[in-house]
Amino acid sequence: MTRGFYSIVRADLKRLSKTPLVYVLTAGYVLISGFFFFSLLKVFNPFQRMLSEDTKINLNFNTGVIQPLF
Repeated sequence: MTRGFYSIVRADLKRLSKTPLVYVLTAGYVLISGFFFFSLLKVFNPFQRMLSEDTKINLNFNTGVIQPLF
């Protein structure tokens, strides 16, 4: 049962990888994700520096950038 499923998935993925639409959508996703990542990072760095100097609190990169990104 699962062997047939995997063969169908493999054939569909081969077929999809030949179309330029997949590459355009992937590039768009990477560009949009990169924009949001760097904009969150740009906000996180000064905020983290300000808090670490005043209160000796270090913000975690995961909670400051990665969690809002996803």
